Amino acid sequence: WEGKRLLRLALEQGDADAACQLGRYLLQEGAPEGVAVLLAACAKGHPRACFQMAELYREGQCGFAKDERASLRYTKWAAHQGDGQALSNLGNALVNGLGLIRDDAKAVRLFRHAAALGAPEGMLNYGLALLRGSGGTKVDYQEA
Repeated sequence: WEGKRLLRLALEQGDADAACQLGRYLLQEGAPEGVAVLLAACAKGHPRACFQMAELYREGQCGFAKDERASLRYTKWAAHQGDGQALSNLGNALVNGLGLIRDDAKAVRLFRHAAALGAPEGMLNYGLALLRGSGGTKVDYQEA
């Protein structure tokens, strides 16, 4: 498969995007090497790779036991690097007090940021916050 070969070449040259894509492809194929490649992308600061690791821990996939703390750690890492879906997931954790102290106002800020990045779940959650007046926001049917 030529694409995989090229991704490996880019990975060898230190490309974090290539590492993330290759890791995801390898995991889809069931290759355990995919986790190591994803972790290499995380070490290079790739937000999507961090998000993927968070999901592996959250769901208990690819030989990982379910681990909410590890999932939250990778979610925070991805969110701090600007991954929209991670921002929205972190907001959900704040709204529900999942591993974090409940903070609706901070959650709404994260939802707004996720929405601005084009994350569909962020748009949904921010819209719901505007409809409900959650987290100190004013009810705003127009913006919602």
